Amino acid sequence: CNIQLKNVRKKRKLFFKDIFTTAVDIEWRYTLLAFAAAFFVSWTVFAVLYWIIAIYRGDLEPNNLPQNQEASGWRPCVLEMYNFTSFYLFSVETQHTIG
Repeated sequence: CNIQLKNVRKKRKLFFKDIFTTAVDIEWRYTLLAFAAAFFVSWTVFAVLYWIIAIYRGDLEPNNLPQNQEASGWRPCVLEMYNFTSFYLFSVETQHTIG
């Protein structure tokens, strides 16, 4: 059944009170946008966490990068990580494998 809300006071405020009804009532493009944004935010958050851990451990120092690891004997947390892009792709791979 199609229902149209007219002359409802503070209609936008009511939508934020009930997230389920809001998710059902919003247009499909916003639903897909929210779904895609949730993935991108999740990938970015985990990539930043991996990157911070690597910086803290020293995995990104010039002597500890993958091309110098055999000479220095360094064992990184995650192999083949060069920069933030590597960590972002690792985050995407890991979450899709687990998910």
